[in-house]
Amino acid sequence: DLANGRVYLPREELKQFGCMPEAWQHPATRPAFRSMMQLQAQRAHDFYCRAEPLDRLLSPEGRGIFRVMCGTYRRLLTEIVRSDFDVLTRRVRVPKWRKGLILLGGWTTKWGWT
Repeated sequence: DLANGRVYLPREELKQFGCMPEAWQHPATRPAFRSMMQLQAQRAHDFYCRAEPLDRLLSPEGRGIFRVMCGTYRRLLTEIVRSDFDVLTRRVRVPKWRKGLILLGGWTTKWGWT
């Protein structure tokens, strides 16, 4: 969304790391960008862990959807970390086979098989 002028990160943290979006393409800001993204990734990971107990509060259908959505985005986060936060020069994706496994898991949950 950067190309469309949208950044969904707290401005205070961008300033803290000296990593404003208009400078992200400059190689000199790469270490600051990586540090800032490590913080964001850890925060997102913590949110996913805190959300796990919500699973048991949902109906089987809702639980299936919840698991697919959380599983997909959690795996995307893993891929972003694995790419060393190279999200500016290429699109980081979850492999289709992995998405299929996540979807299968959600489907079996929806039907009460897991």
